Amino acid sequence: MTTWVHYDPATGAIRQAGLCANEAEAGQQVPAKDLHLLVLPDGLIGGPLTPEPDLSRLRLWLQQQIDAQAARLFAGVVTDIAGQDRRYLLKAREAREWSEGDEVTHPERYPFMLAARDAAAAVGADVTMMDIRDQILAQSAASAAAEADIEARRVTHKQLIRDAGNLAQIIEAAAVSWPAA
Repeated sequence: MTTWVHYDPATGAIRQAGLCANEAEAGQQVPAKDLHLLVLPDGLIGGPLTPEPDLSRLRLWLQQQIDAQAARLFAGVVTDIAGQDRRYLLKAREAREWSEGDEVTHPERYPFMLAARDAAAAVGADVTMMDIRDQILAQSAASAAAEADIEARRVTHKQLIRDAGNLAQIIEAAAVSWPAA
């Protein structure tokens, strides 16, 4: 089942609501002038609709939707396999600590950089350790900036949903302007 709700965007007051078999049917519920239509999975708005509906399940669901979208965006920035986050950190640390020629005397300090150099050489690419260091640091900086942007939006909007006082404010708080994927 699908719930449809007509609400006042200025006050957040629910004016009318009902159940339909699916989203398409719910979308046909045309609200009166100056009201907005909200279509949700059934059970997200609890209790009597007036005077004060229970919006706690709606808040939680919207926060879960934000987390899910953030996870999809994070997956576009980093490879999501077991232990990969640790490998990214180790590679970045190697790149920051590397000094020219140190890989010859202390190869144990640079296993990821040496692996990258060997992989490049295996396909005929002529790259130096400095090239690899620069690439790792650039990738690290770019992914950190992208992840920080996604995380800031995720945390901000979840807090806005928690702080929202009525249905209209909750819906507005859940409208995250995500970065392009």
